[in-house]
Amino acid sequence: MNALPLQVRAALSTPTADNSQGHRLNLTRDTIQVAYRPHPGIDLFGPDGHATLIAFGALAHNALTVIGADQEQLAIAPRGADTILTLPRRDLPSDRGHPLFARHTNRFPYRHDAVPTDLQATLSSVTRPRVRLRLLTPGKSATRLIEVTRQCCQARFSNRELHEWLMGSLRFTPEEVARGDGLDIRTLHLPPFGAAFMRFIRPWSTMERLNRWFRIYKTMAATEVALLGKAPLIACVVGEDSRDGAFEAGRLMQQTWIRANNEGLAVHPYYVVADQQTRLNEGRLPPEWEEPVGTAIEELPQLLEFGKGERLHMMLRVGRPVNKAPVRSRRLPESKLVSGLPAG
Repeated sequence: MNALPLQVRAALSTPTADNSQGHRLNLTRDTIQVAYRPHPGIDLFGPDGHATLIAFGALAHNALTVIGADQEQLAIAPRGADTILTLPRRDLPSDRGHPLFARHTNRFPYRHDAVPTDLQATLSSVTRPRVRLRLLTPGKSATRLIEVTRQCCQARFSNRELHEWLMGSLRFTPEEVARGDGLDIRTLHLPPFGAAFMRFIRPWSTMERLNRWFRIYKTMAATEVALLGKAPLIACVVGEDSRDGAFEAGRLMQQTWIRANNEGLAVHPYYVVADQQTRLNEGRLPPEWEEPVGTAIEELPQLLEFGKGERLHMMLRVGRPVNKAPVRSRRLPESKLVSGLPAG
């Protein structure tokens, strides 16, 4: 796999939940077949999960953009299919100068100055079928959305499954980072001794006691939304509540993210609200959190101006970066993610 085509390298650079890289590519002469790669340990989303479909949409955008086919319509396979997505394959010279390879996550503070209106217009011009962007600048609507996010974060930090997923994704040592999956702890904006605290709460039994005795989930939720509360711009991907809607949301998210980074803006995705909404809809929330999360989610239709049958798919914190070169998590070796015919 030393000579992977540019299109395949573009597909492999797609963002995934906590850098889980839940995709596997099989190359045929004319196609790239994309299947789901189960996550070792806790497999949080599965092949038909909302987050999985968003990630596959982002992958499709990358793979199509580098061959000039970003407007091509694609259909995801029915539930239960082994191959979820089939892309047209075109081998091109391996040139990593395309803007999509510069896309990155920046979880650190941003400057407080507003995103210029011309750049907001540039982002707003990005469109996809079934989905659209709703941009929020500081004000009443953004404040309400941040409170919704805070409530969803409190539920998230009280959930054993989500806690164990995150703790299983964090990489603390150089040896762990070198494995090429999960989140390098240096990519997170943590207070002093924050990494040590994250190590301390790794066991769910510890987190559970802290939640019971000190309601630490509230403190962690407040920390999680602190930077969102200072965001010059929040870009919300909203649209059709369906598998196709989630897939198109991933394409729109990726298109927006690449364009923002190319314009010198930093981007930090927030999936917690969409995830809690999905869990609520699927009956996967702990009973004690159904009412508070449900009440928070009920704010979204008016807040984000949903049409009938729409939902929130993703939130992006956007602004001018203070740290312009944040650490980026490593990726798995290509041999673990790609099989089939090589270039040529």
